[in-house]
Amino acid sequence: MQKPNPTISLKDRMQAVSDEIGYPRHFKSDLDVDFNLVEKYHGSQMIWLLREHGTVMVPLKMGVDPVMITGWMEKGNTFPFLVDTSSGEVTPLSAQKAHEVVNKPPIELNREASKENLIEKVNGILEKGCEKGIWGLFQKPAFDEFETWSAWLAYFRSTNNTVMINFMAKAIRLLAIR
Repeated sequence: MQKPNPTISLKDRMQAVSDEIGYPRHFKSDLDVDFNLVEKYHGSQMIWLLREHGTVMVPLKMGVDPVMITGWMEKGNTFPFLVDTSSGEVTPLSAQKAHEVVNKPPIELNREASKENLIEKVNGILEKGCEKGIWGLFQKPAFDEFETWSAWLAYFRSTNNTVMINFMAKAIRLLAIR
């Protein structure tokens, strides 16, 4: 693990990890994209995947499609890390742990939440995801594009985002029993 040192920036720690592993060998400019993402998602934890031919970095707890990470990991020869943009830590992950954390829902929904609280939390996740542009490959959905949670569920089914399919299905079930 790269322990935070107040005199070394997170970007420098990530660069040191990349240099130590020797990845990416090609498409090194992906690191610049990653460094920008560290700033865009400051305060978040992210999964960072070093590959021979580039990198991938996605924020956690926002509902990013897990295939963004798992698809590359299935091809092998990858190095996953947990990057904490608050603490500055860069922690290696096993493949199993990487799969586990990238498949977690944005938030845990429970039966104890009031109807109003449930609606506020779920809509907050949907708004933030739209604001950050984390869904949709070529066309990013807008929050007001879908009038109901069922329409959002249909959208996530059409993109096969399993994390958000499960999250929205649970939200709909919980709302129905309120």
